[in-house]
Amino acid sequence: GDRPVAVTELRPRTRFYDYEAKYTDGITEHLVPAPIPPEVYDLAKEWALTAHQALGCSGLTRTDLRWDDSQPGTSGLVVLELNTQPGMTPLSLAPEQAKWAGISWSELMTWMIDHARLLSGAPHRRRRRPRRRPTGVTTTAARSAGRCARPAGRCGASRC
Repeated sequence: GDRPVAVTELRPRTRFYDYEAKYTDGITEHLVPAPIPPEVYDLAKEWALTAHQALGCSGLTRTDLRWDDSQPGTSGLVVLELNTQPGMTPLSLAPEQAKWAGISWSELMTWMIDHARLLSGAPHRRRRRPRRRPTGVTTTAARSAGRCARPAGRCGASRC
């Protein structure tokens, strides 16, 4: 079944996490797993999975959250959005989290392609299953933070 993979904390070296901070190597530090209290980490993963399932998503998703650590306990955690179509650039979070979880790039790509073929009903060749199959959800959280790989328009998210 679906499972959250990891929580990543983003620490931009600039005042804001903007386009430049997101897409320029070296401007934002990615900490996987996020060094945050266990109750915040666990709740971020729980909410990412809940959003993924509530929207009927399938495949790889990433839920972005924000955590205000000046608030007590988990009260500063909020979901910003659930993203479809995970980024796959060298700076993207989903492949980085998969790598941290022991899922290689080739295992991730094979699973994503096989999963898409299965959803579409397209035939696919039998392949040896990856040692660890990735499942549905990645999470990105903490002071910034997690995506849905469902065919466009099918998950109900505003950015499908």
